[in-house]
Amino acid sequence: MLHTTHNQSLPFHITAIPAFQDNYLWLMHHPTTQQAIVVDPGDAHQVIKALEQLQLNLFGIFITHKHADHIGGVQQLKEQFPEVQIWAMNAHSFLPKIPIISVENGSVVELHCFEKPVWFEVMHTPGHMQDHICFYEKTTPLLFCGDTLFSAGCGRIFDGSYEEMFNSLKKIQALPTETLIFCAHEYTLSNLKFAQMVEPDNLDIQNKIKEITEKRAVNLISLPSTLEVEHLINPFLRTNIKTVQNNIELHTQIPATANAFELFKKIREWKNTI
Repeated sequence: MLHTTHNQSLPFHITAIPAFQDNYLWLMHHPTTQQAIVVDPGDAHQVIKALEQLQLNLFGIFITHKHADHIGGVQQLKEQFPEVQIWAMNAHSFLPKIPIISVENGSVVELHCFEKPVWFEVMHTPGHMQDHICFYEKTTPLLFCGDTLFSAGCGRIFDGSYEEMFNSLKKIQALPTETLIFCAHEYTLSNLKFAQMVEPDNLDIQNKIKEITEKRAVNLISLPSTLEVEHLINPFLRTNIKTVQNNIELHTQIPATANAFELFKKIREWKNTI
C-alpha cells in the first residue's frame, strides 16, 4: 500500500513505497508535471508499480548510500527510463557502468521537474557508511536521511566509525527543529522500546509508543518525524540529559560524567545488543 504525506508546506507530494520487510522508498512527485524523483530505489518493481499507479514519469534518483536495499533497483530503472538522472556520492565504486551525477558535501541539486524549482543541499553524513549522504531541502524544510537518523534511533556502524556517526548526528541536530525527517526504514516502534529502556520515565517516549502502536495496528506508517520530536524521544540525540547519562552509566559502567562522544558510543553499543 502506498502512503502519501499530506502537508501543504511541501513543494511536491511525497509517497512512501513499502519494500522488502521494512524499507520505505520515498517518491517525490507533482500532479501538474507528473514527474517524480525516487530516493534509494532498492526494489525497481515496487517503484515501477507506484509510477504506473500514480501515472508518473521517473525524472531522477537520489542515492544516500550503497547498501543493496537502497540501490538494488537502479540498473533496471535506468534501463526502463533511459533519461533518468541519478545523484550519488562516489557511485563509480558501486555503480561503475551507470552514468551518475557525482555530488559531495555542500553540493546543491537543482530540480526543475516540479511546478517550481526546488533545491536540495547534499550533506555528507558518514558513520553508517563512509559515503553516506543526506538530501536537505531548507524551504519546507525536509531531510531524506537514509540510514543515518531513524525516528528514536540511528543507523548501525558499518564501514564508517562511531565518531563519524556522532558528528553526522550533530550536523543534523543543527537543522531547524521543524525539519521533516524522512528516514528509510520502519524501525520506529522497536527504537522506541529501546529508548524507553534508556529513559523509562520519559512521558514523550511513552506517548509516542502509544501513538505509533495505534498507527501500525491499522497499517499506517510512523514517518515522517520531525527534528523537534526526535529531540524529545531519540536517546542518541539526548546524551546531554542527566537521566540519560545516569542510565548509560547503570547499564554500561561508563561514568555519567564521560564526554558526549563516549556516551554516544556506549549507547550505540548497548543498542547493538538488543
